[in-house]
Amino acid sequence: MSGAVIDFSAADVAAIAASYDPAVHEAPHVIGHPKTDGPAYGWVQSLGVNEAGRLCITGSRQVEPAFAELVGAGRYKKRSASFYPPDHPSNPKPGAYYLKHVGWLGATPPSVKGLADFAAPEAGLVEFADWDDELNANLWRRLREWLIAKFGIEEADKVTPSYAVDELQRLAQQPDADETATATPSQPTPAYAEGEQAVKTLTPDLTARAAELDAREARLAEQEAAQAAAAKEQRSAGIAAFGDAMVAEGRWLPAERKRWVEFMEALPAAAVVIEFGEGDAKTETPALEVFQAAMKALPPRVEFAELVRNETKPAEVDMKDPAAITAAAVAFSEAESKAGRTVSFEQAVQHIVTTHKQG
Repeated sequence: MSGAVIDFSAADVAAIAASYDPAVHEAPHVIGHPKTDGPAYGWVQSLGVNEAGRLCITGSRQVEPAFAELVGAGRYKKRSASFYPPDHPSNPKPGAYYLKHVGWLGATPPSVKGLADFAAPEAGLVEFADWDDELNANLWRRLREWLIAKFGIEEADKVTPSYAVDELQRLAQQPDADETATATPSQPTPAYAEGEQAVKTLTPDLTARAAELDAREARLAEQEAAQAAAAKEQRSAGIAAFGDAMVAEGRWLPAERKRWVEFMEALPAAAVVIEFGEGDAKTETPALEVFQAAMKALPPRVEFAELVRNETKPAEVDMKDPAAITAAAVAFSEAESKAGRTVSFEQAVQHIVTTHKQG
């Protein structure tokens, strides 16, 4: 279909027929050449080579009856097969061409011209399997897989033992002529009856266990929520205490406390990577700790202790002369600055006034 030219020898055709194994990959009967979402109307069971050296289908199973009628009536009398190349990564048996699917064509002719029209095969070449048996086996296998994923293989073996599911699958794949007449809807197979009874027996236990697991998960969720709330409350108390200390030490003004406390509350609790100067190692530290360490390093902005730390009597200042008061305040500020303390002009004036009143 892509326009590539490929030579097939008689040995290639024989290898395709010989390598086909439905247990490895079962090629479906489809309409046209669908990608992945087309339904299958039957499955190729075996391939062969006829007297003319042509590849032919010698057996099929689970063919949709309505589809078989359309083919028999000539609605889809042309076929176009699709193969995996020998070196294709999806080839189930690398080294030879492998049948991917058989596309049945109606109005659109096949890419390879000259193919003979489909004629009804001889009796025995196309097998119609009982879909009810296959559906029953598939349902039990899916139930077993679900039980294994949910409760483990030991519990699954109690309900759907693997040998019972395998037996159902084997019976479903047998031709009609080989099936026994003892298994009827009113009289299920022993494996089916055993599995059904096991499900009825174990269902209350599984239900109780599932309820117990749900209750345990709910308790754990409540405990985790309580722990998270307690940790958040403890963090908020620590932030409030830190804010009080910053105000008491004069590093924050009282009016700033609320803003900085709200800022610290908004910082993430998880650790963050902090990178320092070139050559320094990276460290992971909570952002709150980083911020608080920076705040502690700030110099006091308000000095609540006594500013004069010596017993030297200050020089006399004419308290009626504003210029003299100003000069004394400036001199005091400069002296405090040399001592490593920061004093505002208002504080210096207040100090001069208070000192001379006491004197």
